[in-house]
Amino acid sequence: FKHHSDLQSHQRAVAALSLRHPGCEGDMVTAPLISQFRTIWDKAKRSTSVRGMEDPAQGIFRQKTSQKMYCLGEAVREKCRKSFREGKHHSATLSQDAAKGRLLVRFMNADEELHTRSGILGLQRDYGSGHKCTVKATQKAISEFCTPLHGAPYANRYLRADFTPRLDYALYETVRKSFEIWNTDAASDELLAGRKAKRMSFVGGDNVDVPLLPNIQIINLSLIHI
Repeated sequence: FKHHSDLQSHQRAVAALSLRHPGCEGDMVTAPLISQFRTIWDKAKRSTSVRGMEDPAQGIFRQKTSQKMYCLGEAVREKCRKSFREGKHHSATLSQDAAKGRLLVRFMNADEELHTRSGILGLQRDYGSGHKCTVKATQKAISEFCTPLHGAPYANRYLRADFTPRLDYALYETVRKSFEIWNTDAASDELLAGRKAKRMSFVGGDNVDVPLLPNIQIINLSLIHI
């Protein structure tokens, strides 16, 4: 046992399980190293797999890797939320792309000086078919985007028992009212969804039924799909 406890591989495993980083000052740390986040970020930008990082000898496990990926994604989403919260962006475009039961919902907003920010509102899986399902999936994507810490992995294990991600209603109202352009391909159900999103009602603040995207002015066909 003494020989095994002195092995570097054993010490690395113990350090990983106790959140200690070998060679670092202090007994405990509260977050992974920045270098680990940077490695995952670089791999994500190159669209390469992070599975090679799941080496227990390096103290990086599948569970921890997925948590780091979520943290990076949430940081990006928070920057996108900030662009809406600041109130400087007065016009936004909502873009959609559907394939194999998945609906990707993206946005781009612009301020008075034409400074823009773009990002992803969400990806909905197995959302159904037809324009009504498309509008409902769009509403769900916007709602989840406006709910900080939504979908955090292993939340029931690491977050407080009394913590529940809550929808930011003020942000939700700002986001849905910002969209003036609906951008999609030539699929008939997605085109119809753009028209119906201006009229199709959902429960909003004070439990009053309101149209999802009341300020849509233009239904645009994406040139990529034409």
